[in-house]
Amino acid sequence: MTREKWFYLLRRPMEELENDQHEEIYQSYYKFIYGNLYSLLGDHALTEDLIHESFLKIIVKGPDLQSEQNIPAWIRKVAYNTTIDFLRKKTKENQTLKALIPLYECDTHRTNNVESELELKWRNEKLYQAIGELKLNHQIMLKMFYVEGKTCKEIGESISLTEATISKRLSRVRKYLRELIINQ
Repeated sequence: MTREKWFYLLRRPMEELENDQHEEIYQSYYKFIYGNLYSLLGDHALTEDLIHESFLKIIVKGPDLQSEQNIPAWIRKVAYNTTIDFLRKKTKENQTLKALIPLYECDTHRTNNVESELELKWRNEKLYQAIGELKLNHQIMLKMFYVEGKTCKEIGESISLTEATISKRLSRVRKYLRELIINQ
């Protein structure tokens, strides 16, 4: 189809045209505008959607055009503006979603914090019960190592045992505590 014929048909009311002419107009429009929109979007499916949307605008307004002289520029402008409107809308939706994400994360974080705190509290209760069942000298070693932050060497010097002995006893106590907590 020649451009002149295409522009002529585009200016006619669609109701007056045959179905094969509708298809011919659309295919000509598609070929004319595809490259421009694809270069803006980089997505074939989205480009086709916006070609269709802008085509609908063009066939509605086409019969109102006064001259054929500026039709190519007008067609490109309608397609471009349709694409820009879509991108703006998408950007606005993304900004809205980005604004909602912190609210969701905060709520999720708060929920996770409550769950984490309850779980931690339960674990600590179980741990304190298990520690209470240990021999007194083992309780003292644990307190010196974990609460006071002393090394195995410092603990050994203060209770007259070697560093290796303290390390081995702490290892056995941790293993015993694990078993106690798991079996409760």
